[in-house]
Amino acid sequence: MSAEEENKRLALIVIEALNARDLEPWSQKLSEEYAAEYPGVPVLNKTQSLGYNRRFVIAFPDTHFQVHSVVAQGDQVFIHWTVSGTQTERLATVTGRTIPPTRRRATVSGVLLTQVRDGEIVREGWYWDQLSLLDQLGIMEHPGLFLTHEGF
Repeated sequence: MSAEEENKRLALIVIEALNARDLEPWSQKLSEEYAAEYPGVPVLNKTQSLGYNRRFVIAFPDTHFQVHSVVAQGDQVFIHWTVSGTQTERLATVTGRTIPPTRRRATVSGVLLTQVRDGEIVREGWYWDQLSLLDQLGIMEHPGLFLTHEGF
């Protein structure tokens, strides 16, 4: 297996872990200096990132990621994905507040940029549309700013 193919395999572990609702296989591949970027959140370390992802797995127990494409160049891997799930449990926010269960299904697209070094994941950047998620959950309205998730 080429180095780029191995890097793709490592980068996809987080998607597989989230789909299985078991973050342990992913956490074992994170380096000690691991750092992650998420929308609206300061850079997180390994422990904080596990907590960040765990709150979504809890709130959306039927979470399922679909991978559309995976591209690797050297130690960088780009994954384009769509995730969908139903919020049946409370969602803890980064501010310490919670969003009660809405029982609504939501679908959001995004990308994950992963950097791999020496067989470990050293950095991840998750980029996805939080406004779309909040709109679909009925939490936030944005009249006149954007098209709704229902289309044109």
